[in-house]
Amino acid sequence: MAQPLTAPIFSNFTIIGAKGDGTVSLPIGEKFEKAFRLRRNTATSVFNSIVTGWEKGASFEGTAVEDNLAGDTMYFHSNILSNFNVGTVCLTTTPGFLSTYFSQNYNDSTSTNQDINWVTPFTPLGLTPDYRLNVGSVAATGANFPDDIFDGISRVVELTNDFSVYPNPTNGNINFSKNIENFVIYNSMGNVVKQNDTDLSNLTNGVYFIQVDQNTYKVSVQK
Repeated sequence: MAQPLTAPIFSNFTIIGAKGDGTVSLPIGEKFEKAFRLRRNTATSVFNSIVTGWEKGASFEGTAVEDNLAGDTMYFHSNILSNFNVGTVCLTTTPGFLSTYFSQNYNDSTSTNQDINWVTPFTPLGLTPDYRLNVGSVAATGANFPDDIFDGISRVVELTNDFSVYPNPTNGNINFSKNIENFVIYNSMGNVVKQNDTDLSNLTNGVYFIQVDQNTYKVSVQK
């Protein structure tokens, strides 16, 4: 596989480009052309986000990126690319592949900014915009985190008297209130960092997720 392979995750963003609501004229040769330019074997994933204000929405470039989309390392899921001209929403070396991928993964490239129906998104300079959704917005329903992608991390449950992790926060070892033999610990990116190991002393500060059977619990590492 081509290198490098980068895999950041963007989720629940409202991203407004240089054109704003589309009424701004940009100079010839400007560089703010594409909202997403994903190339060179990237595995950048984007979920539940709304994008407008560029000349083109998303550019997926090269067979390596397409292989990541078709495999299990990259996801573009439940996004709305709004207010783009016909034929400029998405670019790829094989448009047929991307068209099928978009529809199968709940992306929408046909909505207008009127359909998004923000409260007051495009205000004069000096005033504060408000990107909350009004009632009836097409973006108010339908976004989701499929379990097969996040492997249960989306179903984080609060610790209860029936099961607890302590100390929490921890700077080293953790304990369980019940005898647990099999568990997996993920970082905030969804990567496995420990398995059946209660010694967290070599982990960096942050929030981690302990998956036990079908439930996932949060634990903080603070040193």
